[in-house]
Amino acid sequence: MGTLGRYVLKEILKTFIPLWIGLAFFPMLAEWLATAFNLNGSASESILAYAYKIPFYLQLVFPVALVVATVVVFRTMNRNREIVALESLGVRYRDLLPPLVMTVIFAGIPFVLISTEIAPKGMRAHYTKFSELKGSSHSDVGQMKKEKIWYRKGENILYNVGFYDAQKKELIDVSLYEFDNDFQLTKITSAKKAQWNDKSWTLLDANILYVGKDMPQAERKNFPRLENKILEKPSDLVRFDFNPEVLTQEELSDIIKRYRQLGINTDVWETTYYSRFSYLALALILMLIALPKTLVFRRTNNLAKDLTFITVFCLFLWIVYTLCLNLGAEGHVDPAFAAWAPVVGLFIYSLLGIANLKLKGQSE
Repeated sequence: MGTLGRYVLKEILKTFIPLWIGLAFFPMLAEWLATAFNLNGSASESILAYAYKIPFYLQLVFPVALVVATVVVFRTMNRNREIVALESLGVRYRDLLPPLVMTVIFAGIPFVLISTEIAPKGMRAHYTKFSELKGSSHSDVGQMKKEKIWYRKGENILYNVGFYDAQKKELIDVSLYEFDNDFQLTKITSAKKAQWNDKSWTLLDANILYVGKDMPQAERKNFPRLENKILEKPSDLVRFDFNPEVLTQEELSDIIKRYRQLGINTDVWETTYYSRFSYLALALILMLIALPKTLVFRRTNNLAKDLTFITVFCLFLWIVYTLCLNLGAEGHVDPAFAAWAPVVGLFIYSLLGIANLKLKGQSE
């Protein structure tokens, strides 16, 4: 990277860092003012609760702060005739792309650390402190799921638990469905209750229904007590539906793998997992979209107009991006597609905008 690249990189980062930190405080302050008077603790405790959330806000405003910093720097260069001077020296607009990519890389290092590690832990601390100040037993960190839980054992067994009492180590309304290699149902084992005996589960008031395709008719057998070693041990049966915001990237990966093995839908966690990286790419795309508008030479300074346009445009994109993530979390589309499709679409749009730039003779 030459002198031009280093200059652009330095100027954008110099504008971006204080802007990023400053923008993060506005939503935090607004949310604190909206809830502070409804909390039981002191003002300092409520401020601490929302201070834990600052990394989350840093993550949230990252693309906006980066694109605004880029617009400010290039508009300043334009006003000072630096862009005109660069054109006269034969510098092409595409020569400005490498320093923009390097800017995202340098700024992206703390963003990735914040997004994947610091912000989730901060949100966990925020929710814990907030619940304490609110005097509520409900936790936004997550809730243990006890009812209507489906699991999978290997490739040929599915089972459903109507209710799981973790304290008593009891299962209510248990049904096991066993299949052959062609995934044809062969046996259904049902029980009103199951109790853990330190080695296996004891099914009480159980029955087995044999429904194999080779049987002329279904056959049922009843058992007052029936030992079962197919069901997972109690510690593996616990399903705690964590809020994905409070999980680090490593924790998200672990919970996705574990729940997949149990046959549990993981769309919510997968969407969050992919979005933390696509959100960083979104920052670069917004910079590329803003580039053609900021490089057009104008005799008057229209920085306020440009910033208004960028703000409205970013808000619109954030709504579209959030809608796509919701579609992924609800299982309507693949989570990876939901996180990356809007980014890829915007990238193509930004390239078309850059391709239409003319090297000379642009003015307004």
